Amino acid sequence: GSLDLGSGSMVWRGVQRQPEPLLDQLMMRTVPGVLDIRRPVSSLDQMYACASVLHTIVLPKVKDLAREFHGYFPRNNWAFMGRGSYVKFSEVEAKGGSVGVKWSGLKSSGRAIEKITRSLGNDPSYLTDICRFMIAFENFEDLTKCLATLLTDEEVRVIRIKNRYSPDYDAAKSAGYRDVAINFRIKSDATLALGAEVHICELQLILLSFAEIRSVAG
Repeated sequence: GSLDLGSGSMVWRGVQRQPEPLLDQLMMRTVPGVLDIRRPVSSLDQMYACASVLHTIVLPKVKDLAREFHGYFPRNNWAFMGRGSYVKFSEVEAKGGSVGVKWSGLKSSGRAIEKITRSLGNDPSYLTDICRFMIAFENFEDLTKCLATLLTDEEVRVIRIKNRYSPDYDAAKSAGYRDVAINFRIKSDATLALGAEVHICELQLILLSFAEIRSVAG
């Protein structure tokens, strides 16, 4: 769609809309599917509501990627730590889901508040990982193919990619930890209908060897 406010009227998806002076003056005029950078979401409650909606929409995509590119997820069993703490998703499906997977949930409110106060200047709108997922891979080939497929998804709008595997990345900043973190939005009929099309989530792609070490280190 297009947005034209210069003439005082608005055209969105070919539909002419009349100006609403009061809403425009208060900057409360919203257009579905259009990101308004003047009005960032500052309510943590609202961000969690959007994240909850987005989680149910992104999870099937994450499962599809793991299925196609031999991805692993953490086991839902504290008896497994370190090596063996992750299970290949194709094996989970082959066993009818009998092997428990610990699916990524929303970031805890405590961790979110801690990050907001310590790193984000008390501004919740900068949080981009309330809704987050992780897939582990045995090798770089599967990881890079997964990334390439995600980037070509027509519903995915990539905001940022942080490549901690890059030779230029200073691993000392993350105590040696490395992954590829993709922040993105989903623009689809479902997210538009549910008001979650501008919420940013995160997918971490990591080598299995790093993931298993992380399961021990915490």
